[in-house]
Amino acid sequence: MKIYPEEIQAYRSFEHENSEQLLLLRPEVIKQVHKLAQEHARWLGTHSLIHRFINLLVLSSNWVVICWISFFLLPRTGNQIAGLALLAVVNGFFIYSLSNFSLHEGAAHKNIFRTESLTDRLLRVWVNWTPRFFFADPEYYRAVHFRHHQFLSQDRDGAFTHFVWPKRFLISLIPLAAALPFCDYKIHTGSTWSRSKVMSEITSAVFFLGIGWNAQSSIGWWSAVGFVVGSTTIAFWLDRWRESLEHQLMPSSYYGARSFGFNIIGLIIGGGPWGQPCHFIHHLAPGLAWYQQISMHYQIRKILNPRERELYYVEGFSQVIATSLRIIRLNLSYSRRLFHGSQT
Repeated sequence: MKIYPEEIQAYRSFEHENSEQLLLLRPEVIKQVHKLAQEHARWLGTHSLIHRFINLLVLSSNWVVICWISFFLLPRTGNQIAGLALLAVVNGFFIYSLSNFSLHEGAAHKNIFRTESLTDRLLRVWVNWTPRFFFADPEYYRAVHFRHHQFLSQDRDGAFTHFVWPKRFLISLIPLAAALPFCDYKIHTGSTWSRSKVMSEITSAVFFLGIGWNAQSSIGWWSAVGFVVGSTTIAFWLDRWRESLEHQLMPSSYYGARSFGFNIIGLIIGGGPWGQPCHFIHHLAPGLAWYQQISMHYQIRKILNPRERELYYVEGFSQVIATSLRIIRLNLSYSRRLFHGSQT
C-alpha cells in the first residue's frame, strides 16, 4: 500500500474541522470492552480443539466451493454467458472470502490455528500458503498489517486509509487492477519484487492456468479467461469497497473503524462471518477469534449511546450506501480543496 503525504494532510484537515463529530468512546465503554475481551480470551485459551474444528470447517468448505465451481461447474456451463457471469460472481466472492480470511486472520494475526502443537503448526503452513493461490503475499501483508495496528491513522500506518484519493479508488475498479503497476491502492502485495511475491505469483499463475486448461476444451479459452478475470476482479472490488469503508474519515484512535454487523450486506462486504464484518471490534480486541468478534459486536452495541452507534456501527444496506456516498462527497470536497490550494 503506497501512502501519500497529501492524503494524510487531507485527513488532518478533515479531523481538525470535524473534531466534534469524531467521538472517542467513553471510559466506561473501554472498561467494559476490556472486561469482555478478557472473558472471550479465557474461553479461547481453554477451547483450542473447538476453535481448530470451526476454522478447519471454514477453510475446507471455502476451498471445496472454489474448486467445485472452477473445476466442475465451469466446464459444464455450455458456454452460456449468463451462467459464466453468475459463476464468476459467486466464485469471486468465495475467493475474496478465503483470501481475506487466510491473509488477515491467519497470516497476519495467527488467530486461525493458535497453539504451538504440531497439528496447529502444520495447519498454519496450509493457512499461510492459501493467499498465494490468489496473488497475495502473506509476508508483505503481515509486516504492513502490524504497522497498521500499531500506528492506525498515523504517518507510519502501514495501510493508511483514513483518507484515500478518489482517483486511486476508481483505478482499482479497472478489471485486473490488482495486477496493474499503476494501481497502488492495494494491500495484498507490495510494489517491489521479493522472493515471497515471486512464490505467490507462480502459485497463482499455475492455479488459474489449471482452471483455464481444465475448462477450455468445453467452453473455449476466451470464456475460461473471462471467468478467471471476472472472478478475480469481483474479489478485488469487494476488498476495495470494504477497506474504503472501514477507516475512512473515522477518529484518529486505535479503534477508529466501522463495523457492518451480521447482516446480508455486512457479510458481503466483510467476506462472510469469518471475514471482517466487525472491524471496529477487531481493532478493540485484535486477539479474538472472528466468531467472538461477532458476539462482542452485539454486546458492545448495547452499551453505546446513539451518537457512538451512529459513528462506529454501519448496519444494513441503507446505512452502507449512505455512508459510502458521504465518504465520496467529502473525499471529493477535500481533494478539490487541497489540489486548488496547492496551485495557488
